[in-house]
Amino acid sequence: MANARILSSSFTPVYNTNPDTGNLLVETIGSSSSGTVTTISNEVTLTSPSSVAVFDVLGSKDIMFQIKVESIDVNVIIIFEGTLNDLDWFNLSATEQSYTITANGTYAYTFYGVLKSARARFVSEANNTNAIIKVLLAKN
Repeated sequence: MANARILSSSFTPVYNTNPDTGNLLVETIGSSSSGTVTTISNEVTLTSPSSVAVFDVLGSKDIMFQIKVESIDVNVIIIFEGTLNDLDWFNLSATEQSYTITANGTYAYTFYGVLKSARARFVSEANNTNAIIKVLLAKN
């Protein structure tokens, strides 16, 4: 089972935006006394099974996925995967599990370890294909 962790409320958010569009590029949450910086990715929207959100996490030891599910019918299944070479992907769960979400809402999943890239993969949806999954990734 994934462990969730709350980021310190003492950090001051810094928003980096594209000067042409004003869109959020990366949000820097703050740094610890060891110099670790936490950043948050752009939001990626997954609208159908088999779609993936891939993130560069090289140099990070902790990653947290925020998953927001909207318009769910019965359930959606998500798998979190990592790679060391961007070719061979493996399940980040120590028990090789997938995660079944049965209600609209926002969920957090944290994984520990050094990777080159990490991804959230929308595996399936029961009944219809109405669900929308919005993925953010925090890393430090």
